[in-house]
Amino acid sequence: MEQNNNTVDMSQVNREALIEDIRNVNPFLENLYREGELTREECDLVRSKTSRRIQARFLLDILDRKGPGAYGTFCAVLKRVCRPPLVRQDAFDFS
Repeated sequence: MEQNNNTVDMSQVNREALIEDIRNVNPFLENLYREGELTREECDLVRSKTSRRIQARFLLDILDRKGPGAYGTFCAVLKRVCRPPLVRQDAFDFS
């Protein structure tokens, strides 16, 4: 099966590192909502969690259920909103 430019093999994503390193989920939620990957209700559910780590874990759980396309969009957002060392410049090559 051919993958489109926004698909990512989720086994290549280090969930624990992301959960630890994401300090603020809001830029991710806003971008994923704008891209149509999350609903307003899903964004509100993530924001309702009590800590940033739980929010990040919950967001990644939602993306897991949505599949590789949603994770691809997340990774594109990750490249835009995070600075190294969280994201290497070549970490997600969609070309």
